[in-house]
Amino acid sequence: MNIMSGMPEQSDATARTLEAMKHIVETGNSEWRSLPPHAYRSQEIFDLEKEKIFRPGWILLGRPDMVPNAGDFVSIDVIDEPLVMVRDKAGKLRVLSRVCRHRWAPVCDGAGNTSSFVCPYHAWAFNLDGSLRNAPGMEDTPNFKPEEMGLFEVRHEIWQGFVFINLDGKAQSLTERMAPIVDEIKEFRLSEWKLVRSRDYGECPWDWKVFMDNGECYHHIGAHKDTFEIDFPGLESWDSPNNGNYVLTWCRSRPTSVVKSTAGEDVVSPLFSSDIMPGLTETQRLNLCLIYVFPNYFINPWPDITYYVRMFPLGPGRIRMILDYLVPPHMEDGPELQKKLDELEVFVNKFNDEDTAVCTFVQRGVQSTKAIPAPLSRCEGLNRDFALWVSRQMTA
Repeated sequence: MNIMSGMPEQSDATARTLEAMKHIVETGNSEWRSLPPHAYRSQEIFDLEKEKIFRPGWILLGRPDMVPNAGDFVSIDVIDEPLVMVRDKAGKLRVLSRVCRHRWAPVCDGAGNTSSFVCPYHAWAFNLDGSLRNAPGMEDTPNFKPEEMGLFEVRHEIWQGFVFINLDGKAQSLTERMAPIVDEIKEFRLSEWKLVRSRDYGECPWDWKVFMDNGECYHHIGAHKDTFEIDFPGLESWDSPNNGNYVLTWCRSRPTSVVKSTAGEDVVSPLFSSDIMPGLTETQRLNLCLIYVFPNYFINPWPDITYYVRMFPLGPGRIRMILDYLVPPHMEDGPELQKKLDELEVFVNKFNDEDTAVCTFVQRGVQSTKAIPAPLSRCEGLNRDFALWVSRQMTA
């Protein structure tokens, strides 16, 4: 324990990792290097990440249409914080702590519809806006003020139809932070798309940074040679300029993969339907588009369907991963759409199995004493910028 700061002493390995991160920041990562492997496996580093990255940052929680009606709620745990996204009686979306103000039991779990949250421990009841409704037997408690005992509300913003939270409530507006990317993706009109399916993959045995690193298209030539590389050659990828808070990656489609949409436009072979989102640019119709918002948000909008990943760190080398599917607003839900989703999931599961294999063996590899910071290719701009962003947060 450091007597002056009250913080635990850092190990030598953690100190060296933070020094390496300082060097990345000082050089702007002009040497194109990855983060030190120790950063992907260390409990000390993960504990610092919680305080320097996740609590001060913007974390993707979900979509507003997960709770379309008054009383709808979804429970989500984020960095040791039990949260609930709920639609209150007035129709307002809120993100609340699930921790009861009495003795800390969660007031709800899972998802559903309710008129109030009732703690299963001592039956304290809370309204959907978080305010305390009833606290049995507390009438004679000194200085007990019911109006001050509501569930804590967590700051949130909706960006492009996605709900993000900021745990410490102090972050720069996400809308301001993401302003530069909007012009390049505005034709997708992502806020209008509809959630039609979610798939919870549960706990996965790799670090959240391994997941983010895996977003480059360079690995198409190896891991995805039988899936994505067929249509999108990994060496034909590039990144749009960014402000350091996100990465927008494109990958050129092969001419043989271009077909006609229902409207007669050239479009890369659709995953789902030739009845694509109207109004897309040629770049958006003919290239793979990957959007990464740091620290934990990944979305892959196609002309006909979009999927995105909600990734929640559980510890060093452990995440929970949920994949959600969105369709354009003109597509009607029903048996035919669900049948198409079933067919699409066969392909998604195939490439997800490929990613699972590589992320799992990378997590094993970072345990090695022979693992050192990696040189990055011109197709790994995501990795370069992500390493720089993480290093800035961790050494600020």
